[in-house]
Amino acid sequence: MALTIPTAYFSRCSASKETTTSSSSSPPRLVPRFWPWEKVKMGALSVSPMGFGTWSWGNQFLWGYREKMDGDLQATFNLAVDNGINLFDTADSYGTGKLNGQSEKLLGKFMREKRVRNDIVVATKFASYPWRLTPGQLVKACESSLDRMEIEKIGIGQLHWSTANYAPFQEKALWDGLVAMYDKGLVQAVGVSNYGPKQLLKIHDYLQSRGVPLCSAQVQFSLLSIGDDQLEIKNICDSLGIRLISYSPLGLGILTGKYTSSKLPSGPRALLFSQILPGLEPLLKALSEIAKKRGKTIPQVAINWCICKGTIPIPGMKSVKQAEENLALYILLFLFIISFSFSLFILIIIHNPIFFITVILLSALILAFLLWNVLNWRKQGAILIFLNSFPDSDLRLARDGQLVKITGPASCGIVALESSYEKVQRCVYTSTSVYEYKRFHLKPAMVNHGCFRWSLAYSESFSTDFYVTDTKTSTTVMVKAGNGAKVTPLIRENTLVNTKGKAKVLSPYLRKWLGEKNLSADPCLLRLDERYVKERSYVTVIGILRKSKDVIMIVEPPEVMSIGCLWKRFLLPVDINGLILRVPESSTLLA
Repeated sequence: MALTIPTAYFSRCSASKETTTSSSSSPPRLVPRFWPWEKVKMGALSVSPMGFGTWSWGNQFLWGYREKMDGDLQATFNLAVDNGINLFDTADSYGTGKLNGQSEKLLGKFMREKRVRNDIVVATKFASYPWRLTPGQLVKACESSLDRMEIEKIGIGQLHWSTANYAPFQEKALWDGLVAMYDKGLVQAVGVSNYGPKQLLKIHDYLQSRGVPLCSAQVQFSLLSIGDDQLEIKNICDSLGIRLISYSPLGLGILTGKYTSSKLPSGPRALLFSQILPGLEPLLKALSEIAKKRGKTIPQVAINWCICKGTIPIPGMKSVKQAEENLALYILLFLFIISFSFSLFILIIIHNPIFFITVILLSALILAFLLWNVLNWRKQGAILIFLNSFPDSDLRLARDGQLVKITGPASCGIVALESSYEKVQRCVYTSTSVYEYKRFHLKPAMVNHGCFRWSLAYSESFSTDFYVTDTKTSTTVMVKAGNGAKVTPLIRENTLVNTKGKAKVLSPYLRKWLGEKNLSADPCLLRLDERYVKERSYVTVIGILRKSKDVIMIVEPPEVMSIGCLWKRFLLPVDINGLILRVPESSTLLA
């Protein structure tokens, strides 16, 4: 999600039992629940009415983290601090592989560089790993977190989850670990995360008997997640003086207002949203009306609702976009490993091969499903299905901002392109790719090598603004494909050079062209493909319609589109980035 600064809590909360408390000595508060400079009490601590979560920092598998993102994360952190945020939630398990603990490292680094180390309340969670069986091991985990962040004391030390359902013997040791780190002065307060109502009462009573106050309880809480458990936990927190921290206050992005049944996010969220969004139209409409009336955004209204319920929301400080490419495969791989290990255990211990064979067969089906999707992704099959199923638009009736599809002959605008290798002139789109024939260990292959693959060595693509005369309405439309616009081309590539299978000396022209592109001109196995859209070719374009008095334009969509799941063809969602430009293979040039 985009960063939402604390103007989310500038709006006035409604005077209800949940949001205000009135008595004979204290009249109802009719101003905003919190002013930007005000803090709320969390035990002995004072924190901002809204915090931020840092799960994505360091997580490569789910969130696509790369170290080059650190500059943007630092800027986002600085913006949040400058706008009054002083609560940041992290965990010792945030970060994958060699980046384990990276979230805490970055948070410590950002605090030092911003010089606000003493002003920030860090709420970090300690994972209930199976090997953390003693209080001392949890204390050691706390000390490791302190070292990673290079701070002397943690604001709130939290247990990440309860083990009561699968390892009840471990639970009390973890509770004693919280007591020990509090008594040693390593944390200012203690809290829990993902605890149910029963366990929340138990740990509160136990800590109270040890003289340690339970400061906070973190659960999923939003307009979409206010079930019986959440309401019971909220009531328990209110009665015991525990502050409720609400994560996922925007419901994975559903409550941002960016998505509708016809405009779904990319990746695995598309299927979930397609099932949920139709029933949420009244809620989203109400949020939109409130946001418009208050001069706020829909996310600000949704977050403000959590604040007015007396909770502290902690929306993430990074978009979920990077997760979507890898999330589905990551989950499938994890489930396969678990099921395979369990079935192998049954085969060895119980000598029952039926379950093992069943898992193997299911795994084969899953593998075939994934390979089918990879093959269709390479051939852009899903995008072609989307394009063919999308109806041709009537530009006379289409509204400004609508996604439209038109077909007609293309003509160059002010700038015309020339293809790089063939030197074909008067083009509106060109691309050239060079592939090297390599072995699987990525060394250059010889002619007689049997194990090989084509590896992309060089690629370039160019597009420019051009015109299309729509055959349906005879309207001439400018397609804004230049100036860095993103284009998804559905154009057949022409293989111009292919030295595979024969020891061929490269031609002087090819050697010269490779030299101009700073590519090696040594004799090797290579393939050169080129595709282009010439003037007067029939093209199909899908994009966003923009109307003005002087010109009608089609521009790229403002964000990535997703075609959703095509279950009848066993296809997962595919992202479409930018304009769709297609030239049918049977396309001919106008005379």
